[in-house]
Amino acid sequence: MALLLALPVAMVSCSGGSSATTPVTPTPPGWGLLSNGLRDKTKWPFDPASIWNTAIGSGAVYQAAGITANNGGGYPTNFGPDEDVIIMTPTAPTTSVYYSPVAWNGGNRCTPQGSLLASVPVPATYTIPSSGQNNSAAILMPDGQTLNQNQPFTLCSAGGSATTLVVEASTSIYGDGPYGAHGGSGLSSVGGTIRYGEFTSGKIHHAMKMELWASQYYFCCTPHWPATVVDDYSQNNYKGTNPNLGPGSLLALPPNFNVNSMATAPGKIIAQAFKDYGAYIVDDTAWNDWALCTEQGPNGRVADEFASLYGFAFNPAQGSNTPFMQDITSIFQSLQIVTNSSAASVGGGGTPRVPAPPAIGN
Repeated sequence: MALLLALPVAMVSCSGGSSATTPVTPTPPGWGLLSNGLRDKTKWPFDPASIWNTAIGSGAVYQAAGITANNGGGYPTNFGPDEDVIIMTPTAPTTSVYYSPVAWNGGNRCTPQGSLLASVPVPATYTIPSSGQNNSAAILMPDGQTLNQNQPFTLCSAGGSATTLVVEASTSIYGDGPYGAHGGSGLSSVGGTIRYGEFTSGKIHHAMKMELWASQYYFCCTPHWPATVVDDYSQNNYKGTNPNLGPGSLLALPPNFNVNSMATAPGKIIAQAFKDYGAYIVDDTAWNDWALCTEQGPNGRVADEFASLYGFAFNPAQGSNTPFMQDITSIFQSLQIVTNSSAASVGGGGTPRVPAPPAIGN
């Protein structure tokens, strides 16, 4: 993304023929960029060639994904966020993260029940309560480079200790960053997350992360590149019929999809991102639900930003037929699998629809 700077304008005085220069304030940098036009790693991480920063290519081979709005399980298809916990405050006070086996069994995640797993910097006022959410977390460590990724991160009392089930291998915010703590795929907790401020900017600047109901769609039981794992219950719960659809699959809108047919501004933004970058499947929603991964954390919460911008929720009421839900339904039912995306041809290879972003500048 190019940074546009307003150049000084030379002004000529009519009296005496002398000239003077009137300075013009530079245009503020675009979303995720520093004043020098390079990327801010805390908003737009990883190498320009990372899977998260690589657009769909001209060589992409598409296959219909077969996603349909339905009444699976006795209730209509829902849509909402899977919120990743993103904490990019490396100078914040240290918080101890302890083991808790509660995970998704419905118990209270607040109380540590095992050994110390990590010590991470977290603002003293930040909390995230016990819930049944995925809470895949990415936390920038004091060195300003290392990302601690764990799931499900819970911090019930400000300044207190946190809990999680598993801490994944650390990765560098400057690297290619494919992997992390989304347990159903092994993929990143921060790469592909829709970040706070992107809807305000009018654009999602990278590949996204998405989730479907595994019992309807995911084929058993091998991960697709770049995923490294599948859910441990896949043998019984993955009941999809398309061998190309499952954790790691890259889904996108075809080149002929008409983004302007969307009725809402956020519908257009999401559709354009699916057309340009697509989204990787990272987890199972575990019910008749479609999801995109969005940020929550000390920097802000995308769901709150979205509601403030547009006057309606990112997750429409179940069974509603609002214009935004109509847009989402049209998008998801039009999604196709990029069947030839691989390490050798990310996004299908060929000329990318969107150029690589600038380098990181901090």
